[in-house]
Amino acid sequence: PFTDASDNEYQFWASALLAQSKKIEAVILQSATYCVNLSTEKIKDLFEPLLHAPLISIAIELPIKNSYHTVVDCYSGYSELMKHLIQEHGAKKIGFVSAEKTSSREGAERLDAYKKALTENNMEFDPSIVIPSNFTQRDTIISFHELFKKKEDVKFDALMCANDYTALGAIYALKELGIDIPDDIVVTGFDDCSTAEAMGVTSINQQIFRQGYEAANIAWKVINGETVNHITKIDVKPVFRRSCGCNNLMSAELSNKHFSMAKQFVDVSRNYGTLYSLLDKMQGYHTLNELYNLLDRILIEADITAFAICLYKTPIFQSKGMKIRLPDSISLSMHYNNHKNVHILNEDVCFDPYISILPHDCLDDEPSAYIVNPIFFAEMQYGYLVYRPGGKDFNLYSLYMKIISNSIAQAYEITRKLEEQSNLEKANKELSISSRTDELTQVYNRRGFMFLGKKTIELAQQMDTEGHVIFADMDDLIMIHDNYGH
Repeated sequence: PFTDASDNEYQFWASALLAQSKKIEAVILQSATYCVNLSTEKIKDLFEPLLHAPLISIAIELPIKNSYHTVVDCYSGYSELMKHLIQEHGAKKIGFVSAEKTSSREGAERLDAYKKALTENNMEFDPSIVIPSNFTQRDTIISFHELFKKKEDVKFDALMCANDYTALGAIYALKELGIDIPDDIVVTGFDDCSTAEAMGVTSINQQIFRQGYEAANIAWKVINGETVNHITKIDVKPVFRRSCGCNNLMSAELSNKHFSMAKQFVDVSRNYGTLYSLLDKMQGYHTLNELYNLLDRILIEADITAFAICLYKTPIFQSKGMKIRLPDSISLSMHYNNHKNVHILNEDVCFDPYISILPHDCLDDEPSAYIVNPIFFAEMQYGYLVYRPGGKDFNLYSLYMKIISNSIAQAYEITRKLEEQSNLEKANKELSISSRTDELTQVYNRRGFMFLGKKTIELAQQMDTEGHVIFADMDDLIMIHDNYGH
């Protein structure tokens, strides 16, 4: 809820509140993401009230009861990498790009590991060659511009960085100063992200996949009552590439890499085609039912194998800083499964999100991974959608869901306005009828007689025909009025 990533990014916190659901048996938290902006105590205050199930934290140890943690051994990675820089590349003065501009515990641990590696290699810590940053490429470039005005200002021959993006920022800024990488200065990162691999940046692979796998394995064991260590350490390993002067890509590896890049290009082309098709189908103004009929084809094309839309009875206005709370009753508005057909529900299936995220019969019997996305537009919350992704890239699914979420919010408003218009027309019609009829007998009153009479005369004139007016009266009607009322 405290992110500044975009104007309305805080709305995603509504999905985290579903951790309160009584059917949740364990929660896995990618805590390093939160530690960039929040202290561990703040994360504890944020999540502990939501948790009734065990918590498995990835990357950061949190002071939360009934919690387990997978952590990486930064020190072993930095130690091995520093020895390599000294022994293989003759590094004599090694600087560091830190993440001290954040409150990240992960950033502090990496700075600590750098200091310990210096001591182990009989080097003194020099704070003047520690460049402050915040894990981003842009901020690293800004810090370099502030600290180094010319090539001669740079007093180190090797540079280790808190992550790959700070390494990429450092390489860019050093090249601006006329410094060659790696001939003049060697640069290394941390994380071994795909961008670092593509750009040939030496890095430390912290085995992200294994961290997630171990976290899920711990969750499964805890759910089944097995005894598990509260801390599981994951080894890291340096990966040497061009930015430190190494070129470990042999011809076979290059061939595999080129094949992989070609495959990625084909996949990207297909994905852009799906994205274009999605945007094309979503354009225009649709009611919810019209949109649901479109989604039948879109979900198959986007390789989404199960999908459900859960809507609040009334949208909730949610500005930044307001406390977010889910309503006690939510409606299942649509449910799709690739083993079943699309169901557009004529009557709302209501359920309590504090008991279950979805009604039980929505899910398959087989274990699956589902992702929850809030449905919001600007400051209005409409509900959430749950989907089971197929084999495409996760970032692409995030983009799909953003487009679909916006379309659902728009369709909701269009449907609501059409319903309001229909109700208003119905009310006006009923009001018009009631103003021309007698409430007790439902026969036309004087206003009704004049209205109908005028229409009849106009019709007779248009058809050039004649008509008759029959007038009847009832003797002594006054007695009925007096004795029984009007």
